[in-house]
Amino acid sequence: MASYVALLYSIVLPGNARLKMEALRDLAARAGFADARTIGASGNLILDAKGRPSVATIERKLEAEFVTAFGKPVPIIVRPAAALRAMPARNPFGSAHHPQRVSVRVMRAPYPPAILDDLAPYIEDEDVALVDGDLWIGFRRQPSETRLLSAFSTRRFASRPGTFRALSVIERIGKALG
Repeated sequence: MASYVALLYSIVLPGNARLKMEALRDLAARAGFADARTIGASGNLILDAKGRPSVATIERKLEAEFVTAFGKPVPIIVRPAAALRAMPARNPFGSAHHPQRVSVRVMRAPYPPAILDDLAPYIEDEDVALVDGDLWIGFRRQPSETRLLSAFSTRRFASRPGTFRALSVIERIGKALG
């Protein structure tokens, strides 16, 4: 068995209903994955798979099952457990920001380095870095108060499948992985 982490882009269902984590665990079981468990209530799923299926295969299975169950396509970003567990050590900001003030946009396909130039007009006092294709942002104030996060509500930056997670959440998932 190999362990993986699946991160949902959104847990809002049609009619503004919220996805219950029990339903997410059940969905993973129906898709053929074992020992599905959630961390928090925001679409963080740890699962085991027989053999070593590709990340893309797991994403396809989970996304297809999500559409079948809820009638809505939602991008699901999957990483091998070891890769997710190693993410906090790759924090480009060190201890300059509290883990709750660091967000990572975990990407299905890596952002190209040019994303930093594209985002430059939206950056105010945030630290921004690209690490292995994932975008890291260190906030000096509440993330909701910045122009930078609002840029991701546009198709220009949100057209590539990815999802934000606070570094503190990634650390919690890593601890749950053991």
